[in-house]
Amino acid sequence: MKTPRSLVALLGLALAACSVKEGAREAAPPSPVLAGVPFPATARLTDTTRTVDALRAQFFVGMSVDSLAAYYRRELPKAGFRIVGDVTDGPRVDMYAQRDGPPLWVQMQPTRDSGITQFTIIGAAAGAPAPARPERRDTLGRRAPR
Repeated sequence: MKTPRSLVALLGLALAACSVKEGAREAAPPSPVLAGVPFPATARLTDTTRTVDALRAQFFVGMSVDSLAAYYRRELPKAGFRIVGDVTDGPRVDMYAQRDGPPLWVQMQPTRDSGITQFTIIGAAAGAPAPARPERRDTLGRRAPR
């Protein structure tokens, strides 16, 4: 017996909703780190991790990776972000965006459930230290001028 795709997607969303931690929200976590970052209306927050310098928020959404990537390609510039990196590696899409302030990473990958995408947003806090630049050396191993 063949199961209709819409039923599979609906069951996948139901399962994803069951695995969401208690108190999960449909919108972004209340944090200035992710202020102004667009989120699909149906995205479900499942996990957050914070440090002094960054916030990582993980979501599930009932969209394909291609549809979610198209959403972010359209909505990030509207929110004032400039997409600096946009890499597709098999079924996975990774974006790096900047605006006046800290950078933003969006990582998208399909789940085993058809039509469900897991995505992670990583934002750096304002005033977070810039990544260290690697020390340049010449061919003899001496420090090279910057």
